[in-house]
Amino acid sequence: MQNTDMDGGEKKITRRILCLLVMVLFLQTCCLVQVFGETSAPGRELVKVGFFPFDGYHVQDEKGNRSGYGYDILQEMLPYENWQYEYVGYDENISWDKAQEMLENGEIHLLTSATVTEERLEKFAYSDLPIGYSSTILTVKAGDNQFNTKDYSNWNGMKVGMLAHNSRNRSFDQYAREHQFQYEKKEYDTPDELMAELKAGNLDLMVTSNLLRMDGVRIIDKFDEKPFYIIVKKENSQLLQEVNDSLEKVKEGNASYMEDLYKTYYDPQSDGVVSFTREEQSYIDQCNAQGIVLKALLNPDRNPLSYAKDGELQGLLATICGEIFDRTGLQIEFEDIDSREQYVSRLKEGNADIVCDFTGTRSAAENYGYIRTNAYYNSSTSMLVKKNYDGSGKKCALTKSSITNAALANRDGVEYTFYETMAECKEAVLNGTVDFSYGYTRSVQEMVYADVTNSLACITVTYMPVDFHMGINLKDNSLLASIISKSVDSISEKDISYLSEPYTYYERRPTSFTSMIYEQPLVLLAMAAVVFIALMGSVLLVLTTKRHKEEKAANEKLSEALENAERANQAKTAFLSRVSHDMRTPLNGILGLADILKERTENPQMKQDLSELQLSGKYLLDLINDTLDISRIESGKLELHPTVCGGKILLDHTIRLANMNAQKKNIQLLVNADGLVYDVLYADIGRVQQVLMNVIGNAVKFTPQGGKVEITIRNIARDQEKLVDEYIVQDNGVGMSKEFLPHIFENFSQEDASRTSIYQGTGLGMAITKQILDAMGGTIKVESELGKGTRFTFTIPMRIATQEQVEQNRKETEKLEKSPVLKGKRVLLCEDHPLNAKIAKNLLEKKGMLVEHAENGKTGMEMFQASSPHYYDLILMDVRMPVMDGMEATKAIRDLPRADAKSIPIIAMTANACDEDVKACLKAGMNDHIAKPLDTEKMYRTIEGHLG
Repeated sequence: MQNTDMDGGEKKITRRILCLLVMVLFLQTCCLVQVFGETSAPGRELVKVGFFPFDGYHVQDEKGNRSGYGYDILQEMLPYENWQYEYVGYDENISWDKAQEMLENGEIHLLTSATVTEERLEKFAYSDLPIGYSSTILTVKAGDNQFNTKDYSNWNGMKVGMLAHNSRNRSFDQYAREHQFQYEKKEYDTPDELMAELKAGNLDLMVTSNLLRMDGVRIIDKFDEKPFYIIVKKENSQLLQEVNDSLEKVKEGNASYMEDLYKTYYDPQSDGVVSFTREEQSYIDQCNAQGIVLKALLNPDRNPLSYAKDGELQGLLATICGEIFDRTGLQIEFEDIDSREQYVSRLKEGNADIVCDFTGTRSAAENYGYIRTNAYYNSSTSMLVKKNYDGSGKKCALTKSSITNAALANRDGVEYTFYETMAECKEAVLNGTVDFSYGYTRSVQEMVYADVTNSLACITVTYMPVDFHMGINLKDNSLLASIISKSVDSISEKDISYLSEPYTYYERRPTSFTSMIYEQPLVLLAMAAVVFIALMGSVLLVLTTKRHKEEKAANEKLSEALENAERANQAKTAFLSRVSHDMRTPLNGILGLADILKERTENPQMKQDLSELQLSGKYLLDLINDTLDISRIESGKLELHPTVCGGKILLDHTIRLANMNAQKKNIQLLVNADGLVYDVLYADIGRVQQVLMNVIGNAVKFTPQGGKVEITIRNIARDQEKLVDEYIVQDNGVGMSKEFLPHIFENFSQEDASRTSIYQGTGLGMAITKQILDAMGGTIKVESELGKGTRFTFTIPMRIATQEQVEQNRKETEKLEKSPVLKGKRVLLCEDHPLNAKIAKNLLEKKGMLVEHAENGKTGMEMFQASSPHYYDLILMDVRMPVMDGMEATKAIRDLPRADAKSIPIIAMTANACDEDVKACLKAGMNDHIAKPLDTEKMYRTIEGHLG
């Protein structure tokens, strides 16, 4: 409340203070404008960036789409600062020197790729962290073998191409003096001219920085490595501080981002041309002149990797090896064999020149009489199981293959039965003699596809990969080994992907009545149900003309039908629960193991592959959650769970998540929140974020590379208790037809089935969004035109948190923060799945917890019973376990006559994630529920809450 009894002197003082504050604010605004330039978008400061053209570093196409190492660095920084870039200089074709002049004159604010020199240090301020490393590299045309760094005697008189006025030219001149050779220098204005002259044979050698995109070349030496940085004007300390802050955050998020970007833009490709030494080339020419044909051995019993058909070896391995042989320049043919027995016999004889599919160690290859190369192909291993396999079976079928040793080393307590062929293993799985079999993933997929009963499934095992190598006979000339090794190493991942394509597509097998019985039992049941209902309708029509007694009988039948419908609904719920469990259990293993492997490996490519694996796994988890959501909605069980949250935190977090996906497609995500009033909200934050991510994610998904998504947010109604926000999400993507628009909010609705493979999705996202908004009292409408984009307009009503709610939330947060640390707490982990147990144990031990493992509920109950009171601090309990499940074990523990039986926290950690499953766990006596796949941070918070 203001005091209105103010005398004249106080009023004068107040006016002076207000004037002073206005002047300070005005001066601050002027300073910001002077430092950063005019404000471009509301809430964002305009930063002018020097964008000089340079292939691989700064690139812009005719449509204005930008890319390159330097551009991606700027985009990596953008999420962490309140900037909007203006790119200056590309259309004017400015040079690097011109860009420095513009920075010095204040025409731009920021410039990248600057190495440290004394002259620049006098004018500019450098970022704390480098954004890359450049070095001088020497390259020759791919296949050119006349120069090598062991012998500089024949380098005299070579024709060397360089870029004019490039600092790397001085580095090479020093290099030539050190190695005592003379050269003829030729300078060019652009990298394209330089590259063209090398490939045309007019140059022997090319000198450049490593920051240049090159194909069809071979690097023969690299030296004089220097870091390069971002620079700003010395007096621009505020911008420099923001640059340093954003680079630190980029590094924290991805420490290998520089290596990843370099590989993306500058990793030179040889275009499949292998560079041989003079001795190797002479050996190749001599073999061809003498008509020598080398013999290669490949196992023909590994369909679809390698198999014999019409007297020829075919399959993926045969195709890859054929490509490798072509690159050697030698005449190499596969040996004419058609069975595994012949292959093993020939391998033991040791007379083949080349063995194409060694999977063992170098020592094993040497024992056979061969030199092993690096791997040219990696195959994952999969389990062949029946669809109802729950992971508890311990009987395994194996053939004598490369997988056998890995299988024996990785599965404790498994009973193995050996068969001659994978076909026999498949039959053993089908008839129940064994529970599962191991095989190469492609082979297992082939068997699942060809199974007419549609009762088999493939489960990929991430911890048993098999690498395929070539072996070169020790009896042959040693030059053959080096030629084959170089040809193997020249095969890139891109080559493997291209060569694999014919083996990853299967035509749909013809549908017979028998296969329909197995494949589409629900369709047949539905058809039978339709016929049954039609017959019942006819009967009811006849019965209406009969006496009252018959009508009563008909009513009784109708009541019975209603009971059947209720039972069917219960069966559907049980089915969804089972499917959710069966999918979440292996998914927990995949995502958890990927997390562990990412922490253990330093290999950037491996980290990237594991991240892609996690993205695929999280996408599958989203599909599972969507299915459960739509089931809850249909059964009227969608509930809102409001909590206290800052409106700005919610919006910023959501936009940041959406922007990460947009950046991967080079999509501009523009947010206009002018005049938006942020409050402390009391709302279901998860559902609000789900709505925002569904709509914005949809816009990003259906907007092509380089497109734009605009988000406008404003308050349209507000009082002391509640508010209504309106969101407009506009994209310039593929759009929708007028015929499809009325169906956009229907379950499983997708306009064009062919898009499913391009954009992915279940067609549930918009249906769920509509239902959530209906539950909140909000609205949503859509406008779209095919080929021109889509506009979603929706409102979200939310309550404003009361002071009591805010205070209660603060107290609960403080209580949780003061809860005891996890270190030293003893946990009893009841989990029957070995891999899931390993993952959970690893995550808990990372926090310093002491973990004891029980393989089923009965063992867990007995371990607790045998322990002294309060020995265990917490129990993590799986639900579906053999011998005694988690529900029974919990009830048994709660009934024990000891002091801590009723009080010890028991938390369900299970793939049973439906609402009914959670309620059943709590009813059985458990304190809380954690769903698999595990959300690591949520798991830690849940445990901390109960230990507090």
